Amino acid sequence: MAMTHLIAQTHHTDPQIIDDDFLDYPHVDHICLQLEEVTLGAYSLDNQIVFSLRQMSIPIRQSPRQAQQFLEENGYQKLWVTTPSQRNLTVYPLNSLLAYWKYLVSDNLIPPYLDKNQTVSLKQL
Repeated sequence: MAMTHLIAQTHHTDPQIIDDDFLDYPHVDHICLQLEEVTLGAYSLDNQIVFSLRQMSIPIRQSPRQAQQFLEENGYQKLWVTTPSQRNLTVYPLNSLLAYWKYLVSDNLIPPYLDKNQTVSLKQL
């Protein structure tokens, strides 16, 4: 099996005055992950990487609703966070993204128009 390299880059935001409404949820930093030929947006939350539904579905040409349905049907943990733009958002840990992508690959649900190299990278997960 080929070794997969994962590179992460954090984009910190300037400290801001935050409304009381946003204090209920933990704050995340936006990061970019490079997984061979695939670049993903994600968030960094306390020593873990988390993804919004959009971040886990758009790179592989799936709808966020399909991802949400899979994650809810299989009981994956979801977290509520505040993004750098002070938006409340539901996110899912990295293991949720990997399980969703493995499911798509194993059932041949990755669209054929995806770049061949991206599909190969996904199959290595």
